[in-house]
Amino acid sequence: MILPVTAPLPNLLIGWRRILGLLQRHVYLLLGSWPRLIEVMYWPTMNMLVWGFINFYLAKQLSGVGAVAASLLAGALLWEILLRSQFSILVSFMEEMWSRNLGHIFVAPIRPLNYACGLMLLSLFRTAIAMFPAFLFAWLLFGYLVLDLGPAFIGFYLNLALTGWWCGFLLVALLFRFGLAAEWLAWMLSFIISPFVAVYYPVSALPEWLHPLAWSLPPTYIFEGMRAIVGQHMVHWDYLVKATLLNAGFLAVSLWVYCVAFDATRRRGGLLQMGE
Repeated sequence: MILPVTAPLPNLLIGWRRILGLLQRHVYLLLGSWPRLIEVMYWPTMNMLVWGFINFYLAKQLSGVGAVAASLLAGALLWEILLRSQFSILVSFMEEMWSRNLGHIFVAPIRPLNYACGLMLLSLFRTAIAMFPAFLFAWLLFGYLVLDLGPAFIGFYLNLALTGWWCGFLLVALLFRFGLAAEWLAWMLSFIISPFVAVYYPVSALPEWLHPLAWSLPPTYIFEGMRAIVGQHMVHWDYLVKATLLNAGFLAVSLWVYCVAFDATRRRGGLLQMGE
């Protein structure tokens, strides 16, 4: 049953109705367009296949590298979770910019944090759709099941999603401030940090002076924890705790920056002017 807008609901419930309304709009848009749906699933699946065949070749040709090959494939899959989470935030926002729809959205009683929560829920939905075929083909073609990582996989998944979110909201803030002139930077951010978060190699492979930078980034703990499970069958729960605390701090700061950028854009009338 759909309640009328004028129903005397508590503020918190009204906020969730707005958030779910934003989510419903984007879900209908995604599911109603097969090109969008294919694009969401295409890149994670293709990257998994490329890395999967490389790892399959290494495992067949060389002895003693099975764990290395498994960690490379796991790293590729986990990295895609972060990318899809970030791009889900970014692309959903940029579609509103391209269609000049931001002004129409915020004419409604929707606050910036309502919109942010809607984007985060949408990111979970889009990422799940994007990663399902990649996980499935990794199991069918290469016999690798991400669930073999055990209960820690849930923590890995959620922390990489959190990283994607705070990266995404920092990029949205840049787009609010500089418009589509910052679009090129929006596609680069996660790739800028990728050499320092130990996706495919341990932190020890980095120069000593880069270690503090690597350990200050939450994904580093996830990828190091993944390698410990694959190579040593050891779960570093302390890594998950540290990654979660760092992600919570980064997300809080990024949401504050996003809200400040939104307010500045609204005051100068930029919401109605942003677009192609």
